[in-house]
Amino acid sequence: MQAYKAGCNILLYCNDFAAPEIALKALIDAASKNEINQNEIVSNHRKILDLKKAKIKNFNLGTYSEIQHLIGATDHIEMAKAVNEGRMPQLSNINSDDDD
Repeated sequence: MQAYKAGCNILLYCNDFAAPEIALKALIDAASKNEINQNEIVSNHRKILDLKKAKIKNFNLGTYSEIQHLIGATDHIEMAKAVNEGRMPQLSNINSDDDD
C-alpha cells in the first residue's frame, strides 16, 4: 500500500510468490474501505495495459487461469534469478524467428 500511495503503479515480485496476492488483497481491502479511489485503480490499470499493448509485440494478457501455468515455470524462475543477478536469462523457450 505504501508504494501505491507514493504513486507506484507497477511492482515487480521476483522472489516472493505470495507477495502479489498479498498486495492485491491489500489494494482491494483499501478500495472497499474507501481508503483509496477505485476509479483511480481502474484508470491506472488501463494505462498499464495500454502501455503494454503499445510496447510489447503480440501482447495478450489472457486470463489468470490461462497464464497461471507460466508462473513458477522453469523459464519464469530463470528470468527472476537473472534479473536478481543482473544478467541475461538463459531461456529454453526462445523462438529465434521472433527476433526481427
